[in-house]
Amino acid sequence: MSVRELEARIVEISADIEVQKELVKQLERSKSAVQRQLNSLRDPMVRLPLEISSEIFLQCLYWNTHCPTPRSAPMLLMSICIPWSEIALSNSVLWSTIRLNFPSAQILRLWLQRARNHACSVTLERALNHVVANVLTEYSMRLKHLKIYDEDGVSSSALAAGGSFPSLETLTIGSVINDEEQLNTFSLNDVIELLRLAPNLVECTLDTVYTYDDISAPTMLVLPNLTCMKSGRTLLEPALLSHDDILFHLSLPALQTLFIPFNRISDADFLLFLERSSPPLQKLVIGADLSFSELDQYLRLLPSLKYLELFTTSETFTNDFFPALADSSAQFVPELRMLKIKHAIPDFVHETLLPALFARRTRLASFEFTATHWRCRWSLDASVSDALGQLAVGGMEIYIKGASGVFFKSSPDLA
Repeated sequence: MSVRELEARIVEISADIEVQKELVKQLERSKSAVQRQLNSLRDPMVRLPLEISSEIFLQCLYWNTHCPTPRSAPMLLMSICIPWSEIALSNSVLWSTIRLNFPSAQILRLWLQRARNHACSVTLERALNHVVANVLTEYSMRLKHLKIYDEDGVSSSALAAGGSFPSLETLTIGSVINDEEQLNTFSLNDVIELLRLAPNLVECTLDTVYTYDDISAPTMLVLPNLTCMKSGRTLLEPALLSHDDILFHLSLPALQTLFIPFNRISDADFLLFLERSSPPLQKLVIGADLSFSELDQYLRLLPSLKYLELFTTSETFTNDFFPALADSSAQFVPELRMLKIKHAIPDFVHETLLPALFARRTRLASFEFTATHWRCRWSLDASVSDALGQLAVGGMEIYIKGASGVFFKSSPDLA
């Protein structure tokens, strides 16, 4: 054969090779498709009813650390196979909760789109900017729970631009505590404006929020559905208590639970808050050392109170407080069912405590006394232990703890 004929033959063979390669690719794709069908038939997840497979997928979520990553549900589930991806996309609940620790409007919008009409819960840590705020306002009708933790304080301007959040039931505003444990400051106007955007709010938590007054004082705001207001994290760590002067600008007529640290609001302002709100308060946690006369005037305005938790460093306080409990004619917190006291003095005041507990034994269901002073290493006399035992037999749960350990516990389930 000539050179020209050989070259032509090579071109012909090369074309045949390309055809065969394409045929092999088609066969491989066909094989993969058939294999997927076979896997689907063999996959027990696919054979299950959608309701059951969806519930199994829900159990894969890490609800407390639900940051979107390819290595965690629901994104991981979508990468397994097409049937699993279809199950994940069909389950709107999988996408109804998201926590972002970086500003990403694209991820947030994707999550909320896939949640479809399901109520949503969003947590933002260092992740709120104007673009993210626009996504929140776009889906405001489905936003039920919102937590905003910010390093530099939170501004409501971005959220306010999109209108209100009529479906929002719980709102948490907090600081991201840095390495020096320094908390951020928040504009009081901004915090109140965020509350104003949520007229149907049921629960509000200010988590280590330090507020500063703006030039223009905010107007009075009434939140008719708010039943729970919390400030701070713990009674025993003053650095983690939020400012509470926001109550000066609020009226909460439905309030049932209140955690107040008393670190900014004055005695007179708190009384005004109680008088204008007239709340049906049932649970009160006080994170400051008040005199008994101060506490007494508050509690007189709260006859429905059932749970009281407070911190004191004064023996004079307990010498007045426990006799008031024992006086049946005084009508002092008549509905009280649970009492917790954190006491920072070295002595156990059983002389006034025991009469109070016996006087309240038909109503008081639980009593906890924690002595926080480092010298609280006393032990209970046998007569005191016997008296507490009688109360426990009658049904009262009692827990007493000092620096050296637990001195009395009526139930192993108690703290």
